Amino acid sequence: MKRAALLLLTAALFAACSDHREPTAARSSGLSADISDAGHTSTSFASNPHFWWLPPLVAAPSPTGVFNPRLSPVVQVCNARVVMPCPADQLHVAFTKTSGPGSQTVRVDAANKQYIVNWNTDLSTEPVGSSFRLLVVVHDRLLGFADVDVLPLGNMRNANTGVDIPLVDGRTLPIKFRLEEGALAASCTNVSLDCVEQTAFPDKDNIILTKGKQAGTFLPAGALSQIVTVAIIENTTKPCIPPPFALPQYFPEPDQKGCYDFFTDPGPSIFNTTPDNPVIVAICVESGLDPATTGRNIQLFQFDPGQPARPLTPHSAAFMPCEPDPYQEVIGSARQGLSKVFAFARARLHRVLTYFAPTSLHAAHVGVGGSTGSYSTMTWSILAQMDKNSADPQTATVGTPVPAPPQVLLRDTSTVHNPVAGVTVTFSTDGGTIANPTVVTGSDGLASVGSWTLPATPGTYHVTATAGGAIGSPQVFTATAVLPIFQATFTSDAAGAPPGTPEIGAWTLINPDGTILVQSAVGNLTSKPVELTQLGLQAGSVKLFGAVAGTPPASGVYVARWRSLVHSADACFNALVLRDAGSLILADVDYRPGGQLTYNSNSLNLTVGSWTRDVAQLFEITIDLDRHVTSLSIDGVPVTAAQGLPFSDPTGTPANLGQINMELGCIAPQDYAWDNITIARQ
Repeated sequence: MKRAALLLLTAALFAACSDHREPTAARSSGLSADISDAGHTSTSFASNPHFWWLPPLVAAPSPTGVFNPRLSPVVQVCNARVVMPCPADQLHVAFTKTSGPGSQTVRVDAANKQYIVNWNTDLSTEPVGSSFRLLVVVHDRLLGFADVDVLPLGNMRNANTGVDIPLVDGRTLPIKFRLEEGALAASCTNVSLDCVEQTAFPDKDNIILTKGKQAGTFLPAGALSQIVTVAIIENTTKPCIPPPFALPQYFPEPDQKGCYDFFTDPGPSIFNTTPDNPVIVAICVESGLDPATTGRNIQLFQFDPGQPARPLTPHSAAFMPCEPDPYQEVIGSARQGLSKVFAFARARLHRVLTYFAPTSLHAAHVGVGGSTGSYSTMTWSILAQMDKNSADPQTATVGTPVPAPPQVLLRDTSTVHNPVAGVTVTFSTDGGTIANPTVVTGSDGLASVGSWTLPATPGTYHVTATAGGAIGSPQVFTATAVLPIFQATFTSDAAGAPPGTPEIGAWTLINPDGTILVQSAVGNLTSKPVELTQLGLQAGSVKLFGAVAGTPPASGVYVARWRSLVHSADACFNALVLRDAGSLILADVDYRPGGQLTYNSNSLNLTVGSWTRDVAQLFEITIDLDRHVTSLSIDGVPVTAAQGLPFSDPTGTPANLGQINMELGCIAPQDYAWDNITIARQ
């Protein structure tokens, strides 16, 4: 049975359809058909002078270039005439040198100096009236294309000449084309990319530079096992290396060239190299800062999809014309210096980082050149060092934030260690919660987790800071969650609610060194928020106090934290009094008449805020037993006037933290409540 024919048309667009899809009925996009190769000019795509369609698609051309049998083209068939690249959901079939539908692959016909693949069409998947675009792509570079329409009669018709060409067996379209040396480099012309295509030989040293001389490579003799085509093509993807690579990638317009794809066709995937004869890649880097300051260190990074970016070992790139001062370094299998290319090095001064490198760069030191065992995508970044910039390790009470949130500092590796902005730092933890899992450094080079609240279970936990590509990454912070020396927890919260009816209950008392003794002269210990009621007795007759059994702590930093409220219409009460074992006062917070809050430290009665009836407030007193000072925060905000105040009592100097008291001070009936009382070492 005769197969439907294909009417050949043309289209000028970019494409890189790469995945294989089950054939589906093609759809027309309504765009005019088109064709592009060395013999056919498209209105929207520059013809590649080294790519030729061959019969039966077109009449026999007269190429004059050198046939290149070493490339690995992919022939793609897109379902419709769409703007390139061909969307993944439009890819009809694809043929490579190793795979294709129906076991058909792209083959090299060396005798006829052409590539060929047979597309076996079928009425069920390529119905009459459908349209397709044929594309030839090498390493994601479009070299040429042609549009075809499916017609009846088992023939193919060239839209330009009107000549009918029968399909083989009424169904098979032989797709033939010619690739010449220079086809890859020519593919850059349409978008003005900096690139090069050159033949490299296994028995000699090879130096290959892009046309703009902004990137290059050195392949020593012995690195290759066969003749290959080497291509270096500017990659305009931004960022060049995707996350999780975290270092800044700077490609200022209009002419900064900072990202390149290096590849060979055919392979190898790994070069034959030794430490004495490495393969070198290099990129010129721009600069324009004050030359009087110290420059930054720069390093090349290599990226393969699906793999983490990796830094290249810095190496001299004296073969590049952007070097200011070539190193007399011996490279190559013959152990010969690159004196033959030193003229390039002296041709112009090395241009250094536009934004960041104040002085001229020396490639061997800053990483503009690097040795590699394989080719892929290459770019450069400022070589950054990540260090901890906050206390580590730390200790905090279970369920509370650590005193110093983990913070890192990113600096360059120059002698002045300038901060590096634009680095993405990722924080993760194996316990507790963090506020900022991802932070980008600012001009100060700092990135902080914001806060780290430890779990409710005692133990050792960690926060890990990661900046892909940075020296010193990852950094691991450690914190130990401990039980407090004093803890009182209840079944309900005091916030915003009047105290309930007193009930006999018990506090949860924890102390690594002993037991907190709690007594009450008037009132009850309750399982609800702690409630004391002044019954009109003499001042001071109602008191709740605790004493540390054993040896009271005499050094270190402790935090007393609690919530309390006033239920009475007015107040005259010491909300919390911290004393030493001899009853000398360290500090206390007092409710005063008229809604005043005062803070007593070193006999000072500072007005530090106000209280509202039945509204609970969170208080924190930090006690530094080594410096003999205290500081106060209310509802998480430090009170400016109550920071670093001495806690010496008028009658002496407190020596330790021995008592935690709540003391009523007035005769009038009053009602107060507390909740969530803890005292713990910081």
